[in-house]
Amino acid sequence: MKTGNSSAEEFAAYENMDLPLALSDDGTRDWHENWVLDGQRAEVRNTPKGMVFAGGPVAGDQACHAVLWTRKSFSGPMKVEFDFTRLDFIFWGVNILYFHAQGVGGEFDEDIHKWADRREIPFMDTYFRNMKLLHLSYSAFNNEDGNDDDYLRVRRYPVAEGRSMDDIEVPPTIEDTGFFQAGMLHNICAVKTADKLALRIRTEAGSLHHVWDTTQVAPPQSGPLGIRHMWTKCSRYANMKIFSN
Repeated sequence: MKTGNSSAEEFAAYENMDLPLALSDDGTRDWHENWVLDGQRAEVRNTPKGMVFAGGPVAGDQACHAVLWTRKSFSGPMKVEFDFTRLDFIFWGVNILYFHAQGVGGEFDEDIHKWADRREIPFMDTYFRNMKLLHLSYSAFNNEDGNDDDYLRVRRYPVAEGRSMDDIEVPPTIEDTGFFQAGMLHNICAVKTADKLALRIRTEAGSLHHVWDTTQVAPPQSGPLGIRHMWTKCSRYANMKIFSN
C-alpha cells in the first residue's frame, strides 16, 4: 500500500490549520440543504449511514455523469474531510473532487451556479474547458474489467485550445495505492492552500499522506466544492466538514 511523499507528522501542519468550520453535513439530512446537482439521471439519497451518491446507470451515456456542488462558495485555504465508502464494483471511471470552481468568463460566469442550466447533461468537457479549478481524481480505475489498479491524479482546469488533458496534469500521479476497495471505510482529508494540495487517506488497512506542489499552476482561490461521479459510479459520503472562509 502506497504511503505518498509525506508523513503524518508533516501532514499535521496542514490538518491543524486554524480555519473556521464553514459546512458540516453528516449525510443523514436532506441533501438539498447544502448541495445542488448537475445530471439528469443521477441519484442522491440520505441514509442513516450517510449520503449515497450514484451516477446514472448507463455507461457511455453523457447524461449519466453527475456532479454535486456545494451551495456555498469558499475563499482562501480550505480543508475538506469526510468518510468515504465505495459501493460499486466496477473497475473503470473516476470520482473527482473539484476545488474552488469558477467559470472562465464571458458566457461562463465566474459564479458557476449562474449557468447550471448549461450542465443538465454534465459532459466532461463542459467542465474542463469552461471552468477554472483544481481537480483531484480518487477511487479512479484504469478501465479494465477485473483490474483493480487505481490512481490519484491532480489537474488544473481549464484545457486551453490545442492542448490535452495530459497538459494540465500536476505531477505526480500516484498509481496502485491499494485503497478504494468496495465496502471499505476511508477517511479522507484534503487541504488546499495557495500553492499546495495536501491529502491524507486513512483506512483500517493503512494510511497515505501526499502533498502536490501547485505553485506553477496558480489554482483559483475561491468558489464552491464539487464531487463528480462518472456514469455508474456509486459511493457513500458521511461526516463531511469543510473548514474555510
